[in-house]
Amino acid sequence: MNKSNVKESMTNQNLISELKRLFDVAKRVDEFEFINILIGYNGMGDQRFLSHLYESERAIQDIKKLMDKASDKHTKTRLGLLLYGHVFEMDELYNVLGNLLRVATAVGLNYKPNLYNRIDQDDITPTDKLKHLYDHATQCRFGNFIKEIQSIYYNRIRNAFAHSSYSLVDDKFIVIKGKEIVIDGELKWSISIEYFLLPLIEESLNFISEFFSLLKSHKMAYKENKIIQGKLSNIKEPIIIIGNPEEGLIGFESFSGSSIKIKNAYGTDRFIEAMNIRLTSTSDIHNSLFEEIESYNEKLRPNGINFDDLKNRVIATGEQYLVRNLSVVIYNYANNTFRSAKDKPIEQREHIMNAALPYYDLAISIDSTFGRNYLNRTVSKLELVTFKKTINNDVRRQLLEELKEALIYEPTMLEVFTNSGMLEMDIAFHEDKIEMKEVSLNNAIDHFKKAIELYPHDDTIYEKLATCYLELAYISTKNQKEYFENSIKYIEIAIQKNNKLSHSLLYSSILGEYGDFDEENIQSHYDKSIEILKELENKYGENSEIKYRLGNKYMMLSMHNESLEYCEKALIEYEAGKHFNETEVKILNNIGNCLIYKFRLLKENGDKKALDTLENAILILEEAIKLDDKHTNSYFNLGLAYIEKYKILADSKKEGFIKLAISILQKGYSLNNKSCAIQLARAYALIGDVKETTSYLKKAIDNGEDLSKEDILTNEDFKNIKDDDSLNNIFI
Repeated sequence: MNKSNVKESMTNQNLISELKRLFDVAKRVDEFEFINILIGYNGMGDQRFLSHLYESERAIQDIKKLMDKASDKHTKTRLGLLLYGHVFEMDELYNVLGNLLRVATAVGLNYKPNLYNRIDQDDITPTDKLKHLYDHATQCRFGNFIKEIQSIYYNRIRNAFAHSSYSLVDDKFIVIKGKEIVIDGELKWSISIEYFLLPLIEESLNFISEFFSLLKSHKMAYKENKIIQGKLSNIKEPIIIIGNPEEGLIGFESFSGSSIKIKNAYGTDRFIEAMNIRLTSTSDIHNSLFEEIESYNEKLRPNGINFDDLKNRVIATGEQYLVRNLSVVIYNYANNTFRSAKDKPIEQREHIMNAALPYYDLAISIDSTFGRNYLNRTVSKLELVTFKKTINNDVRRQLLEELKEALIYEPTMLEVFTNSGMLEMDIAFHEDKIEMKEVSLNNAIDHFKKAIELYPHDDTIYEKLATCYLELAYISTKNQKEYFENSIKYIEIAIQKNNKLSHSLLYSSILGEYGDFDEENIQSHYDKSIEILKELENKYGENSEIKYRLGNKYMMLSMHNESLEYCEKALIEYEAGKHFNETEVKILNNIGNCLIYKFRLLKENGDKKALDTLENAILILEEAIKLDDKHTNSYFNLGLAYIEKYKILADSKKEGFIKLAISILQKGYSLNNKSCAIQLARAYALIGDVKETTSYLKKAIDNGEDLSKEDILTNEDFKNIKDDDSLNNIFI
């Protein structure tokens, strides 16, 4: 095995960063349960008698020192394997990680001592424990973290060493008896010590060292007392975390008299004392109720006389974990009912969706502190109004308020922030007022950034941030450079997380838009944009969409540089795109637009081919309208082409072309292409119709066209009306 393959098989810094994130997320979700995990209460007495963590940390440190001093490779390997086996046999490692993951799920799970090593359980292997961890991890977006740990645990290496079924020969660790080692899907009887085994051991030791370091640093962070809200005996009450400047976390006590404290007593400074503490319910009645609740997961519907009786008995216990589980059963039923609508005939879907919503209300009435009830009720309402096509900004704002209810009880719920961000984006995209758009886009950005704090690995969140900043750059009159650069920053992160086609296409678009804004550096921005698109062609193959986008980039460079060369490059890309899809109207439209611009360049150079080029543009644009008679940009460009044809011809037939141009542009304007207004003003000005010219000039300005009186007076096409006093009424 060579070194490069080893590097690919080893975990990277994600393992350590995700371990840190797990500690941070668990603390944010429920700080009281978090400090319980740090304390690790498992009964009263000397902590060293109740947990192996103290001995394990020192054993690993001592043996690691011997390993570092060893000059012989085989001696170093034997000591390293001893540590490797010890690390993955540490029950407390799995107990701490498991409890952190349970808390991070944000569904109200409590600290549970001896999570995977109770006396009444059969011993389970490290492989099985990692599978249990993964089950919890997938519920709180730490699945990849557990996969990283699994990637450095090779049970067949551990077994071969533990059972003395190995041999070290030169640079080889050889399995003598037992099963072959599986590495990247291949079975191997031997592995390299230098390039695989020792780096693997080093990764494992780095991980466990960080684990101990985080336990210590989080404990030491509590330098003084702190009051938080915590739940003891299923009642939420103020809890005093007891901190010490020198020792850090030494326990907690509640206002009702419950406490856990680490103190100097009975000949040890690590004696852990507890008062009025019960970590788990031991009632047979409660266990029976829990089994009844679980049985409803397999029943059709949580209602009726029997269910009402169960609900009343559960609520009467006051046991929060029973109340939560009953609420979750109803929540799951509501989710399953709502999802089932997608497979039903369209005429039945609305009825099924509506039928699911009252179950969310029922779940909330049983446990009003379960945030996911509020989240999924809101998301279901959003899907319902979207299906009914009754969605509008008032509805979106109401749904945003409902999402806030979820955060009251679970302030670290990622989905609340992502859904809130998307609702704010939709509000912005459906809002007419610029200042209101900006408010909603900034709100969306805040939500997405909070989502990243909770889960920094979702590439789609970075893409949405990039989109929000790009939209701000479009509509704002200040900070545009900052917005463009933020947009680029976040799309680059999205690509680092997941180098997929949609991210790269957006990246290319952002660079192009930035080039239009940053004219001094337009060439470099567009060159980079084109480079990205060509890389995509090499990766995914040629297709109409990439060709269309390449044509657009060359076209913009042609217009910026007044370059016939770039115009020809644009036409080549558009024609190639048309080859892949003969009926792609947007490509045909852009070919027509490109030919119009080419006509202008040729005309300025006195090239006799100019008129033929314009005729080709007209034919292409007419073809586009035949394929889609609602494509407004084709009407705009075709009207523009006929204006140019009117201007270039000298014979009596030219009058028909200006009338045709006006008719076509009016059709485009009626289809809500507001850009047609200025071209209609231009067309009417050419034939001296002052009334219509001024009317469409006013419409153009009202629609946001940036025009001044000077623009009109210096434009040759408006010479027939420039002396008319009516212009003064427009430009005041």
